[in-house]
Amino acid sequence: MNKIRLSVSRRPEPTDVPNKENCHFSQVKCRLSTLSPLHLGSGEDYYPTNYVISQGYLHAFSDNQLAEVLGHAGLSKILDLANDGKDNAMAAIQKIIYEHAEQLMEKATHSVWASPGMVKQYTSRIGQVAQREANRTINNKLEIQRTIYNPFTHVPVLTGSSVKGAIRTAWLNRCNQGRKSQLNERNRELQQRLLEMGKRVDEDPFYLLKVSDASYRHAQGLMPSELWFAVSRRRKPQPDRAPSNLNTRLECIGPWRARCFTFDLNFLNASHRITSRKAPQSWHELAQSTNAYYLPKFKDELVQLGQNVGYFSQEWIQSINKLLEGDLGVALHNNRAMIIHLGKHTGAQDKTLDGIRQIKILGKKGTSPTTRSETTEVRLAAQEIEDQTTLLPFGWVVIELESDPVTNLLEVFDEASKSSKDRLEKELQWAVWRQEKQKARQAQEFEHQRKLKAIAEKDALQKSKEQEEEKRLRALPAELKTIMAFEQKLSMDQGNAGKGFGSPLIEEFKPLVILAGSWEPEYRQKLQSLASDLFTYLQVDRKKNKKAKEIWKSLGEEE
Repeated sequence: MNKIRLSVSRRPEPTDVPNKENCHFSQVKCRLSTLSPLHLGSGEDYYPTNYVISQGYLHAFSDNQLAEVLGHAGLSKILDLANDGKDNAMAAIQKIIYEHAEQLMEKATHSVWASPGMVKQYTSRIGQVAQREANRTINNKLEIQRTIYNPFTHVPVLTGSSVKGAIRTAWLNRCNQGRKSQLNERNRELQQRLLEMGKRVDEDPFYLLKVSDASYRHAQGLMPSELWFAVSRRRKPQPDRAPSNLNTRLECIGPWRARCFTFDLNFLNASHRITSRKAPQSWHELAQSTNAYYLPKFKDELVQLGQNVGYFSQEWIQSINKLLEGDLGVALHNNRAMIIHLGKHTGAQDKTLDGIRQIKILGKKGTSPTTRSETTEVRLAAQEIEDQTTLLPFGWVVIELESDPVTNLLEVFDEASKSSKDRLEKELQWAVWRQEKQKARQAQEFEHQRKLKAIAEKDALQKSKEQEEEKRLRALPAELKTIMAFEQKLSMDQGNAGKGFGSPLIEEFKPLVILAGSWEPEYRQKLQSLASDLFTYLQVDRKKNKKAKEIWKSLGEEE
């Protein structure tokens, strides 16, 4: 493994702004295009509990969307597996999630193209145990490092600090002019000396250079992200020395994305705190220093890793040469455009200063480390882990002035991005399919809510009627309540029909007849009418049955 002893890091910027009365600035608008896969580390990962890979794409979803698909039973099963703490629990959880891939794809927040090797690795490992060691299980975690993104839209973001950090390295290299340091300086002390600045952050001359953030936007609608492996290869292959076993999974902004980021460069020109003038004051100065530092390194990579060793894709090299031999080459020579090395896995050589660069190289076990000005290994972007001949470098980008575009850039990028354009129709279909599914779910949910509302309204109306009826019944005289209670009992009876005067219903009716002796004639008549219904139900002839005749007579006039 290569370790860097001295490198240039970005300095934090103070939060305060120079006094407006003493501050003047000029602004240029820039556009960035990617020549190779670009990964700007976000510190976040895709985990296999929040994505599935199917039909050549990673489909990412949130915990809430996972819960919607799995339901209560599915979530309970996952929680039980997690709480059991068994060695194979993670593999079992991954398998459950993968079994619901199609439903999760419908609800995914976004989809990302996955390289063939990534698809193959995921399919072979998902839900499987990687290996067993010393009575313990090693699980396939399958994390994929995410590039910086907008958390609401999931669109990649270019941070101004990343661009500014790359510019700062090139500018410090210009200030140093390849001189070897005779001092035992720390990184911060080195920068203070080269920039002729004080120890305070707000005395840093680069405080006067402001670079805005930018969100991905492509004129032809090419999707921004792709999944690549970061593999390690020896800079100069040796049969007896294999490279380190690195195959990190990365989300990258894909190569050949023309003018996909637009951002501002602001050159502030005054501050009572900052006395050093050792910072770029114009686009020309900035482009001059960055091209002087990065362009030779870029060309060296093309020769050393592309031509001599043969790691790079020949199609990619041909497209790069077409750019460098055409208008872009002229623009770089005249500092109308600039090339920089940006993001992760771009190597120590492009983050350290010429003349001061000392990279610690670990040798074989038991041997002392050495220091060199060149790394022995490089990190390259691969679609297949074992690939040796169609690899790409990480993080090479071109920056132009919006007001002074390179004329043939779009033509070359259009040809070189054919594979991405060929996928565009499928990616648009994903988006349309997901929108249609979402609309269908929304329509279904709307209908479900409509039915629930109708049921609720019906229940509320029924409850209101019942409350009104209850209120009405409470207001009735006691006599009517007594009559109505027996009416209800008679209407619900099923076992006494036709049983005559000996039915238990007669015994229950007799107390009412006694009570009716003190009632008003109006209520006695109602009870008499109820007696008629009772006799009919029991098949009692009140004119022939003496006892029935007595009941009838006691309630009113005899017919």
